[in-house]
Order: sequence, then structure tokens, then C-alpha cells
Amino acid sequence: MIKALQSAATALVGFTMLIVPGNAQSGEIVLTSADATVMVSGQFAGFERDAYLVIYKGYQLKVPAKDMVCQGDDCLTFQPAK
Repeated sequence: MIKALQSAATALVGFTMLIVPGNAQSGEIVLTSADATVMVSGQFAGFERDAYLVIYKGYQLKVPAKDMVCQGDDCLTFQPAK
């Protein structure tokens, strides 16, 4: 469990920051780690390679989705294949 939390924290610290245009039209989301020690909020900009793209203060953050709980209208919902 501790190793998984360390991996999640390391991944969050190592997120990719890219400058993006300020005209995003998506809604606000809040990503919280499973143990509630890390929280990231901003505008949802997409989902790419198992990571949320979140715009925060003019920067695009790439936050690994593993072990994160998303809150907000623009959060992705996964449904099993039928």
C-alpha cells in the first residue's frame, strides 16, 4: 500500500506542464488521491494515456488517473463492455 501511494505521489510530482490557450470551455474538476493527501483542481481539458489533463492557472497538468478519484460534471465514467 505504501509503495502504491509513493508511486502515485511520485507520478503527480513528475506531471508534465505544458502552456495551453486560456480559452478552455470545459468544467471544473477536482482530483483527489485515494488516501486524500493530494488534491488537484482545475478545468478538465481531456484524457490521454491514462491521465487526466487539467488546466490550472494557464498551465496544462497531466495527472495520472490511477488511484485518483474525480469529482465534477466533466469527470469520465467508465462502463464495462456488454
